[in-house]
Amino acid sequence: MNKFTSWLLWSVDKHPNDEQMVAFINGELTLRKHATVAHHLEGCWKCLARKKQMEETVFALVERRERRQLPHLPPSDGAEGRLVALLNEQSIRKEQSSRNHFLHGLRLFLPSSMNPVLASILVVTLASVTLFFIWQQAATSLSASDLLGKAMANEHASAERAQPGVVYQKLSIRRGTHTIERTVYRDLQRKRMAKVQHLDETATAMKHALEAGGVSWDEPLSAIDYNRWRDNQRSATDHVKQAGDGLVSVITSLQDGPILQESLTMRTSDFHPVRRTIETRSQDTLEIAELSYTELKWGEANEALWKPLSPMLHGESQPELSLPTRGLLSSDQLDVAELEARLVLNKLNADASEQIEIKRSRNAVHVEGIVDTTERQRALSAGLRQVAHVVPSILSLEQLNARHNEESGAAAIRESAVAAQSGPLEEFFRERSRSAEEMGRVSNQLLSLSLEIQREGNALAELNRRFHGDDELDPSGRSALAQLLTNHSSMLRTALRSEMEILHSISLIPEQSTEDGQTITSTAIGLMDQSKRNVALCRELISSSNSSPRTAQSIASEMAKTLHLLSRNTVLLAAESNSTHYK
Repeated sequence: MNKFTSWLLWSVDKHPNDEQMVAFINGELTLRKHATVAHHLEGCWKCLARKKQMEETVFALVERRERRQLPHLPPSDGAEGRLVALLNEQSIRKEQSSRNHFLHGLRLFLPSSMNPVLASILVVTLASVTLFFIWQQAATSLSASDLLGKAMANEHASAERAQPGVVYQKLSIRRGTHTIERTVYRDLQRKRMAKVQHLDETATAMKHALEAGGVSWDEPLSAIDYNRWRDNQRSATDHVKQAGDGLVSVITSLQDGPILQESLTMRTSDFHPVRRTIETRSQDTLEIAELSYTELKWGEANEALWKPLSPMLHGESQPELSLPTRGLLSSDQLDVAELEARLVLNKLNADASEQIEIKRSRNAVHVEGIVDTTERQRALSAGLRQVAHVVPSILSLEQLNARHNEESGAAAIRESAVAAQSGPLEEFFRERSRSAEEMGRVSNQLLSLSLEIQREGNALAELNRRFHGDDELDPSGRSALAQLLTNHSSMLRTALRSEMEILHSISLIPEQSTEDGQTITSTAIGLMDQSKRNVALCRELISSSNSSPRTAQSIASEMAKTLHLLSRNTVLLAAESNSTHYK
């Protein structure tokens, strides 16, 4: 009996092998063996764990078998819906798996317990990097006008908030196989001007090529300068291109003219221009690239590179500089400032029809006037602010809310035009059975041209009187004066030709040239007197307010003589100016 009991206890406590365990799970054991294994599992946690592990393995095998057989089973009702659901479930699992892999990889590099301050720094860094990439992508979605607007606003803001100091900018200028390096110095607050640097033959050629493309030699990478050139183009189209490495380019293409396209490349982080290119239709390419940009304190600057410090304007407090100061501007400095201001106005066509006046004080050149729109006022003020010692005080009719003044002026012009439709010219047209509409058109053209001739002639005479033989002008002043004389002379000659062509076209004067044999002792005085005389003769021809006893042919003959004198004086004045300023 004892032997039987011992065998029974041994058979109950014996650990089942794997085959017995699988048979137990599948229900394939006899009742006695099933009861024996069940009794053993109640007291043996190791075998119980083995049983659970085997069950999970069996379930996994069954599930895998079903998944492998499922694609080969015949379709059933609703199979398409179940397929879509299965695909959605798999995509969700993949997303969760990739997220889990990323988080798991991130945990490998992070300690199990992190300092709160370090965790905050990490979160802020990740957020900053994310925002940077978002900002970089957003920069390319901006238009050319938006990008240039931000770059120009950045330039203005930098000048306004800048502390006293100097910009040290090193540039590379390349044209074909020729490359030069140039250093540009600029006052951060734009109150002092650097002295003109001597240029060799190669640099001079580069300078002329850049200026022909509308690029400022002193600030070739200025967004304001690029936008000014862009606005002066009549057939320009823009597009924005990603330039890589945090850069974006504004490319302006032209339909005609020698320039094919120009571009300005800037950083997307702060819209600071770093490169400008010019491509011509003759396959010529120029590139200006920034090599370095540093802001220095005045104590670190070389005083020999700068012109004398100008006085502060409008009561601004003078910065503490260890540089000698001067209380007043010299006559030469005022001359250069006025000439450069006149050149800016001439390039912006502000000296043709707008009410602009230039005045000089002992410490500045003041440009005052009224223009039509606030946009025009801002454009003129921005251009004039680039000139040292010039203070713009330009208002707009919109700002003054005085449109009635403009309307009054327009009414006076209309009244003058209506009154001009009678007189000797009207009699001349009536005798030849020509229409009143044609007579009115010719009258307005003659009056407009005569006023333009007077304006340009006075400008030339004033420049000649003020600056003729002034050998004290620096190269910048001489260049501005020469360009002003060239521009005004060209416009005057064009107006003279147009007025003479009108007189010929209506057969008021013969086709042959008119000589009067008079000599003019002073070309400047001749321009002013003869242009004034031309306006008076034009009014006599077209007006009936003071009826003239002379015929239209007699008045036109004297007008032709006056126009000839004006043309001759313009040529003589240009020759005198060239011999004076290009010795």
